[in-house]
Amino acid sequence: MNVLDLCGGIGVLGRAFELEGFDVMAAWELDDKRASCYEQNTDATCNVADVTDLDAADLAAYSPPNQTVVIGGIPCQTYSQANNNAEHDTSLRDAVLDLVDAYDPAATALENVMLGWQGIDNVTKVRDCDVGGYTIRERGFKGLHNPPPRTHGDPGQARLDGQRLEPINGWAEALPGDENLMADFQQQAAYRDRNRLPVLPGHEPGYTLTSKSVNGFLLWDEANRSSIRWLDTDDMARLHGMDPDKWTFPETKTATAAAIGDSVPLAMGRAVARQLRRQIPTLELTDG
Repeated sequence: MNVLDLCGGIGVLGRAFELEGFDVMAAWELDDKRASCYEQNTDATCNVADVTDLDAADLAAYSPPNQTVVIGGIPCQTYSQANNNAEHDTSLRDAVLDLVDAYDPAATALENVMLGWQGIDNVTKVRDCDVGGYTIRERGFKGLHNPPPRTHGDPGQARLDGQRLEPINGWAEALPGDENLMADFQQQAAYRDRNRLPVLPGHEPGYTLTSKSVNGFLLWDEANRSSIRWLDTDDMARLHGMDPDKWTFPETKTATAAAIGDSVPLAMGRAVARQLRRQIPTLELTDG
């Protein structure tokens, strides 16, 4: 089954779908630096464009609707720094939904914060640490009929491909081989200024990462477990399930933090892709 990715960011959701056997045909991203990262992190072409300028024919040029899943992380305008009045703005969301309705794909998995979906039906909430991730990040996906099966606390649950999830530090699960990404790295991140504990106990998942998480979170120091240090962008990548040595990010620390914070964690994206496979059993997939 083909995939088209709207508001693609640096390609985390696209890469997640590729890992689960989908064929990402193309993506669209307004920021040229993120679009360049997208093409290096996936096998797809990423067009630098404003999705509000697209029409159904632009999508159909890459893949016929009945053979396509449309995915994408719609930016939440309500939380945008450009939204100085802090009003609940849904114009971008609604434009994307209108575009997708006109294209009429076989399935969708469009992501936004739950507040961003206010007033919209058929939205399923997914939490990162419930599906094999390392944080408590929560997002809503339009197009899923049911949430992905929970893996937290059930490391014996089998995936569709027969692999089994393994526990990490007693609370989170990951695919075999992913454990080393978190070696000597507990999920002990906390806000500096929101009356949180200085760090979380080792059995807890990390707090939700945002686009401004660098120098806003604290972690145990990897070399000295009795002290704490600031979160850096490599930590952010790992907490979202990405090996920083195997992913391409924007050049600056600030841009990288923003790009990671705006992305869904990799485990969440993979869980959503697997759920689409369950709800549409006739999907034709490549080898993942």
